[in-house]
Amino acid sequence: MNSATARTHHVRPGGNFVRGAAIFGNANGIAPLAHVSMYRVCSPSSCTESDVIAGLEAAIEDGVYVLSLSLGGDPAPFYSDSIAIGAFRAMENGISVVCSAGNSGPDPRSMSNEAPWILTVGASTMDRKLTATVVLGKGKEFDGESAHGFPPTTEAEIF
Repeated sequence: MNSATARTHHVRPGGNFVRGAAIFGNANGIAPLAHVSMYRVCSPSSCTESDVIAGLEAAIEDGVYVLSLSLGGDPAPFYSDSIAIGAFRAMENGISVVCSAGNSGPDPRSMSNEAPWILTVGASTMDRKLTATVVLGKGKEFDGESAHGFPPTTEAEIF
């Protein structure tokens, strides 16, 4: 597992730039008291269900609080889905499990990791551009794009 893909694919979720960090040293940044444990369960050529289950079991045994999985396959019944099975065991141990929805969309029922005990996250695209203008002090304005088209407000909404 020493190919360029193995070294670079899905590395962004692992952290953020930390000024003054050394490759073999300790560093802190956004969450200075957090500990990150990473378990490689896939190689560039394969990703077996037994390796996924073994990685989930190792994380459970190590006492992690949250599992974040950026992998998945075709939708399958919960009883035969290795991620759903491992996530259920994690949930039984009080561990929150967050998984990617997959890359198969946007067809109906193209999402993976949809077991009810998994928090499934995904990205979306829109067919239009929503612009927003930020108005700073002294009337300085910056145009940009927004994730929503709500009207600007200077007051917090209370629900």
